[in-house]
Amino acid sequence: MLFAFVYLLLQKCQVLSEGKGEPLFSNKVSNCLLFVSVVSFLTYSIWASSCRNKTECNELHPYISVVQILAFVLIRNIPGYARSVYSSFFAWFGKISLELFICQYHIWLAADTKGILVLIPGNPMLNIVVSTFIFVCVAHEISQITNDLAQVAIPKESPALLKRMLITAVFFMAVLVLSMRERPGH
Repeated sequence: MLFAFVYLLLQKCQVLSEGKGEPLFSNKVSNCLLFVSVVSFLTYSIWASSCRNKTECNELHPYISVVQILAFVLIRNIPGYARSVYSSFFAWFGKISLELFICQYHIWLAADTKGILVLIPGNPMLNIVVSTFIFVCVAHEISQITNDLAQVAIPKESPALLKRMLITAVFFMAVLVLSMRERPGH
């Protein structure tokens, strides 16, 4: 929210350029930010790959991971040519990212996230390919079902939406009242 506010403020003050193919800032500022971003990204990557003590890295990670994220966002968005194109492959994965996140615990991971699902014993590469294919297909289907149910449960017309919200509120109030009633013998 804060970034959106700052973005709109900078756009209103004409600090940002939104033309297609143009850098986000002036050339001098863009080049400086790109250099700092690339150096920050590489520094973080080297630190993360050379980490020897997992507990120490886990303690520092929440505080410095923002550096890599901001560096990547700046590298991606400052040059106009990078901002004007996208990968449809990754955009498709972005559409099912919530389902991928949820399904990983139910399909990929096993033994309380200490192991992985084994469908084909003795062949780990084939096992990971098959389980990943199943994982992505299930996440895609869950995404489709969620979108279909959302269209049914949340209509676009305001009167129908208000009617459903009122029915839902009455239903939950009835459940609450019934659950609060004392049961005989208790």
